[in-house]
Amino acid sequence: MAIAVPVTYFTVSNHAYFLGTVALLNSLRVTGNLDPLVVLDAGLLPGERALLKPHADVVSMPEDRGNPVLLKPFPHVIGATGVILVIDSDIIVSSSLESTIDLARAGKICLCPAWVEAARTRWFAEWESTLELRAPLRREDWLHDGFVLFDTTHWPDLLERWWDVCSLVPPDEIFAADTPFNAGDADAINALLMSEIPREAVGVLAEGDEVYAGDVTIENLETLQCSVEGRPP
Repeated sequence: MAIAVPVTYFTVSNHAYFLGTVALLNSLRVTGNLDPLVVLDAGLLPGERALLKPHADVVSMPEDRGNPVLLKPFPHVIGATGVILVIDSDIIVSSSLESTIDLARAGKICLCPAWVEAARTRWFAEWESTLELRAPLRREDWLHDGFVLFDTTHWPDLLERWWDVCSLVPPDEIFAADTPFNAGDADAINALLMSEIPREAVGVLAEGDEVYAGDVTIENLETLQCSVEGRPP
């Protein structure tokens, strides 16, 4: 009898994202996603941390990288294994994640397409040298990393590589206009997915699985059932 490896959710939060983190936590539980949530404290107030602790494992920031987004692969630092979901703390989960978790258990690295179609062609030759990639950089669709799901059984080195590559991102370029690294953590993992990771290993989720909240019609606030143009995100 095969025993499924455990699933853990990971997010990074600070004072500005505290309410989003609460919404993320509540949405996971309302939709039946009951696996443990680990929150990296990147600037929570003491009272906020205390409110989260009964419901999540709150851990301290391992180091200062100049921007909290570069800490997103922090599960590597605490030795996380199993099925890993790294999720942004401003995402509301509106359905069960079980089918996507099954994809991860089958060996796929699951991410969503970029919402803005123009972002899907994002690519810079500078990534290869600055991020010290170990394989040539291919041109592939750039993906959003607000939701990254994979199984360390299949990809034992992915978290470490993402952590190391994030450390090489110039922090002063993050969120700056027209720079090769203004997407920070997302550019780091996309560079890996376009070089060291075979493209057939990437499980790109369906268009509309992840959507911008302003486009959503809420159908049942208690269950978080919602739709965009008739399709459940």
